[in-house]
Amino acid sequence: MKKNIFANIVGKVWSVLSNFIFIPFYISILGIEGFSIISFAVLLTSIAALLDSGLTASMSRELSKAESLNIKLKTLQTLESTFLLIVGLFLLIFLFFSENIALNLLNTETILLEEKIKYVRYISFGIVFQLLFNFYFGGLLSLEKQIKANAYRILYGLFRNGIVILIILYKPDLSAFLIWQSFISFIFAIGIRGSLFKEIQGSVSFIFNINIKILKKIGSFIFGVFLIMIVSTINTQLDKLIISKMMNSKSLAYYTLSVSVSMGIISLINPIAVAALPRFTFLFSMNRNKEIIKIYKLLSKLISIIVFPTVTILLFYPEKVIWIWTGDDLISANTAISLPWLAAGFGFLSLQYLPFNIAMANGYTKLNNILGLLSIFITIPGYWFGFQYYGVKGVAVVFFITQAITTLIYINIINLKFIFNLRNVITYFFKTVIFPFLLCVTFTLMIRFAIKDFVSYNRFDSLLVLSLLGIIMFLANLIIFFPINNILSFFKKNILHD
Repeated sequence: MKKNIFANIVGKVWSVLSNFIFIPFYISILGIEGFSIISFAVLLTSIAALLDSGLTASMSRELSKAESLNIKLKTLQTLESTFLLIVGLFLLIFLFFSENIALNLLNTETILLEEKIKYVRYISFGIVFQLLFNFYFGGLLSLEKQIKANAYRILYGLFRNGIVILIILYKPDLSAFLIWQSFISFIFAIGIRGSLFKEIQGSVSFIFNINIKILKKIGSFIFGVFLIMIVSTINTQLDKLIISKMMNSKSLAYYTLSVSVSMGIISLINPIAVAALPRFTFLFSMNRNKEIIKIYKLLSKLISIIVFPTVTILLFYPEKVIWIWTGDDLISANTAISLPWLAAGFGFLSLQYLPFNIAMANGYTKLNNILGLLSIFITIPGYWFGFQYYGVKGVAVVFFITQAITTLIYINIINLKFIFNLRNVITYFFKTVIFPFLLCVTFTLMIRFAIKDFVSYNRFDSLLVLSLLGIIMFLANLIIFFPINNILSFFKKNILHD
């Protein structure tokens, strides 16, 4: 697991860095309205992830089990064939309704309708190929081939999001941007598929094969995950959809920038969760509960001491963070309106990842579905009410409230059901959530009081101060909540001897 976690960290760090490196170039070359179309493409891709229908999660769970390669191959062929039918149908529907989508959801000031229709069609191809890449990427991860999978992800991100800058520098046109991204997604989807099938069947040949028995066997899990995805999409994408519909595209661009920064929190801990899922699935199938608890405790604390310093900085210095990133005062001011609330919301959401993996390792989706359905009663009226009375900030606040409530309920119930007894659940919650957060807030307030003229610093000095603050908070939490002898002993027994 050591190498897998490291590979995932490298892959995710690159994903985070690429956002921070490339997005300012997109805005500089294509303008804020051009970036708003890119933001809209990201929104549509997130919604279209529903097409996965739980197939990737089901594939990951099935391929992680201790079963023969023949069974894994039949499962993979069935899920791949099903997924190809779904995305093929989506592409046809999307192309047919491209004019309606452009007319009703893209409120631009200077871009003509004909151009918007063209952009939507380019986006549809990009979405399909990106979904296929993610599907095969999930397959490699489930086989614990994280190094190979993340090599693909890094190269994919470099060519798709980095090299495209050279394309638009030569031809500063949004069509060139979208066509290039679609083309690269297509090439890498083919490449990573070949690697996945070589791991299982030794060749890259394609056989259309939908095994009804296999679908019936995993059908309840697929349906459970699909329902989770529907609810999650409503709760996490409806805010952006409302902004896209009710305001101009620039507002969506500013909000998307806030989301991009906040999603960095998820990116920081996702490598840990991704590497842990196959291991948890295997350990639960072997009833090795003591190992599960040891790994879970360590990774939970590690996630907390990574998440809370980041969240705290974004809570207290949102405008400064965006200014360091973009160097644009107008963008910083508009983005900072929603950033603190979104950062806090994504901070809570990140705490669900490890308990969610515990639930997925046991094929348990009931709680996610119940909480998800109940949360809709908050988000649907809440987003509308928040937007009507408080604008973009109101939408962000509702997102935060929803994530806070569902997280606090979810992590405690999952821990009680699969990991700890009631007493240990309470102890775990205080040690892993409450104390690290309070420590980070205390340090930040002390620094804020000590450096009152921080606002006058240049971008480099500001970055240095915030980086040092984050490092201090991380190290303080590490020293307090991780006795060094326990860390060395755990890694020696559980990580170094994989």
